[in-house]
Amino acid sequence: MHVTVEGGKLLGVGCAAPYNLDSFTSNETHTYFGQALAVVQALSEDDMKSQDTSLKIHVSDGEHSTSVVIPLSFA
Repeated sequence: MHVTVEGGKLLGVGCAAPYNLDSFTSNETHTYFGQALAVVQALSEDDMKSQDTSLKIHVSDGEHSTSVVIPLSFA
């Protein structure tokens, strides 16, 4: 699967497969029984554009894709 992030930084991706030799620092990984994990960090308030206050994560496996938008609030 391929992961892209807007409004943040992709820190790593991976799965729990004991035989997984993929790099955890790339934006691609295989799944283990259909599961994988992406670790993301939102940009700081200073780094965010004033109108863009959300974290957008897009995941695709070449056949299927999905996106999630997480609204951010700086208190």
